[in-house]
Amino acid sequence: MKIFLRVLVLAAVLAVVGLVVLGLSFTTLIKTGVERIGTRVLGVPVTVEDADLSILPGWTTVRVSLKQLTIANPAGYETAHAFSFPNVQIQIDWRSLLTDTVVVEDVWLAGPGMTLERVKLRSNLGDIRNIVTRNRHADEDDERDDEHEDDEDDDIRLHIKKLTVKDATINVSLIGGAAGVVRLPLPDFEVHDIGKPSRGASLREASARIFDAMYGAILDAVTKSGTVFPGDVEQLGQAARDLGKTVEKVGRELLKGLLKH
Repeated sequence: MKIFLRVLVLAAVLAVVGLVVLGLSFTTLIKTGVERIGTRVLGVPVTVEDADLSILPGWTTVRVSLKQLTIANPAGYETAHAFSFPNVQIQIDWRSLLTDTVVVEDVWLAGPGMTLERVKLRSNLGDIRNIVTRNRHADEDDERDDEHEDDEDDDIRLHIKKLTVKDATINVSLIGGAAGVVRLPLPDFEVHDIGKPSRGASLREASARIFDAMYGAILDAVTKSGTVFPGDVEQLGQAARDLGKTVEKVGRELLKGLLKH
């Protein structure tokens, strides 16, 4: 009987150890996966301090928690990062993991910090948006040509039902670096139905949709605050250049007319 009890205790200990090791393996895979895929899609370094995985009551939904997810700036900018998400909660219908489209019930981004830095006529967020847009177009071209890279990440399809951004702040640096930073609140907003339920969206498409939503919300908040945004400066500069070309063209036509007489 004592031997039997010892075997049971040993089995219980091994089971607990196995669950712990399995949990650590999952969290390590999640952390590594988010960093690798995020960096590839956004074109800038993405880091995660910690990750956690848990099953919610009902056993149909898995919650992935990410602690301190940071998206770095492109080269040439002085502020610490473009985005900092202290707490990211993602709820996934685990049954959808067995299908072609992963169903994400909810993404919750609480208290993120977003930095908008200007360097001449460019901005850090504008540069990232250009990268994301190029990746999305490349993804669309691959689908049309049916030429996919040998990367299993490209086969992941997502249907994100709802994404919520709450209690966010925007740090606006119009002169570059941390000097002269203006801090603005970003109104809470939601994005619904990213990717169709039947087919979903690729990682690049979903990332582009989310980034566009955030970029638009940031621009709206900054312009409503009366702060000059680099895009406004760029548009004004382009308008001035267009006006200059028009004036130059009119001048040439007038000169030709005078020379004829």
